[in-house]
Amino acid sequence: MATGGSLGGFGTLRHRFRQSEVFGAIAAMQSGAWPGMTWSEVPDRNKIRSPRSIANLFGDPFDNARFQMKNPASIVDRNPSRLADWAIYLKVGDEDGFGFVEGVDFMHRLLWRHRIRHEFGLVRWADHVGRTIMERSHDRFRSLARYLEQQAPPEPAGEALRARGMEPFGYWPLSTLRSYDSGPADQRRAVRDSEELRKERSVIRIPDIPYDESPGVEPSRQSLGVFTREGLPNAPVVLFVHRH
Repeated sequence: MATGGSLGGFGTLRHRFRQSEVFGAIAAMQSGAWPGMTWSEVPDRNKIRSPRSIANLFGDPFDNARFQMKNPASIVDRNPSRLADWAIYLKVGDEDGFGFVEGVDFMHRLLWRHRIRHEFGLVRWADHVGRTIMERSHDRFRSLARYLEQQAPPEPAGEALRARGMEPFGYWPLSTLRSYDSGPADQRRAVRDSEELRKERSVIRIPDIPYDESPGVEPSRQSLGVFTREGLPNAPVVLFVHRH
């Protein structure tokens, strides 16, 4: 396992992503990761190191290939499957004085896009350091402790839900979740996968049940859909209201 904060958090990401066969869990607090795959993609406000430091790191003239070899995001993007079984923890304050929130959020979104399980925390009103730093540090060690405690006993609350017929589903229940923002065709594909998933789990959908009739309002806006399963009488109900 490895952990660090600030530039130590950056080193945790960079060195440990490059040595995935050595480490099983990492926890990085307010890491100084860059929000970009190439140097040109990184906003100027996030290039806080001095020109001399940049030259020492990446050469003079600047060597973008060298940058991508050291950039944690680029390392992940080259071979995300290497991190599939890792425990990864990221946390940062939303008022980080160095602007590191952008790099940490960029890393979170990249891991999500590649379907790499991880923990991500954005701490409201928290700076780079300050009064929440000890609490954040305790949280990262708790995350590493959870990694050491595998296989943990089943949670009683989860077992109670299973006993009532509520089955858990995966971190990404739809196979096309990562392509939701790729255009209408992928969105249609996502809907089709959702229907196949309901069929596989014997979910019954009863659409367009009217609950009111107001003049001038489309019936579809005054109806609801019910999702249930066979053999579940008196099942608990969740009512979801979507206001257009």
